[in-house]
Amino acid sequence: MIAIIGAMDEEVSALLKYYPNALPQERKGVTYYENDEIIIAKSGVGKVDAAYTTAFLLNNFKIDFVINIGSAGGLQTNQQVGDIVIADKLSYHDFILDSSAEHLGGLRHTYAPTSIDLNLTKEILDELNLRYHVGWGVSGDQFITTSAQVSFLKEHFPLALFCEMEATAIAQVCTRFQTPFIILRSLSDIAVLDGNDIAFNEYLIHASEQSAQIASEFIRRRGV
Repeated sequence: MIAIIGAMDEEVSALLKYYPNALPQERKGVTYYENDEIIIAKSGVGKVDAAYTTAFLLNNFKIDFVINIGSAGGLQTNQQVGDIVIADKLSYHDFILDSSAEHLGGLRHTYAPTSIDLNLTKEILDELNLRYHVGWGVSGDQFITTSAQVSFLKEHFPLALFCEMEATAIAQVCTRFQTPFIILRSLSDIAVLDGNDIAFNEYLIHASEQSAQIASEFIRRRGV
C-alpha cells in the first residue's frame, strides 16, 4: 500500500480527484481516505504534525512507500511558479546546534530517496514535458515571506532548491521506519522574488493539482 501525505485541504482535495473511491476515515486525530491500494492523509502544517501523521500511518498500516505532495517556495532565481521540485536530499533549516557552523547543525539530519524512485520521477516528468528541478529541499516551521528570512536561507543554505514545512520530517520518520519515500512539490511562490505572499495564495490550488497529477502517475508506473 502507498501512503500519500498532503499538509492542507487543497492538496488532499486534488488527490481525491484521482481516487474518488477512497473512503474518509479518522483515527487518533488523523484524517485520511483509504481504498485497497492507497491511503491519502492530511497531515496539517508543520514538522510535528507531519511526523505524527507519518508515524501513525506506518504504525497502523502496511505501507510500502510514502509520497509527500503539495506546494513549496522556490529559492533560486531561475525558477518559475508552477515548476516541479523533486528533493534528492532534505534537511532542516531551523535545526540550529551551532550558530557559527556553516549550516547551523542542520546537516546532522539529512535524508534522501532511493535513486530508483528519483529516476522514475524524472522519467515521468520528462514524458509529461513539465519543467522541473532536482535538488536540496529544506524544511522549517516558518512560512518564508520576509527579506530577513530569505537572506538567512541564502546565507546558510545557498544551494537549497526549495523550502517548505513538512517534507524533512516525513523523510526522517520514513528513514527511521526503513520505508522508501519521494517528495513531489510544485512551486506556488518564489521566495527570492518580490510578491511572495501574493503568489502563494494565488497559485496554491494549481500547485496542489499539479503535484497530485504527478503522484498519481508515479503510483500507476511504480505500482503498489
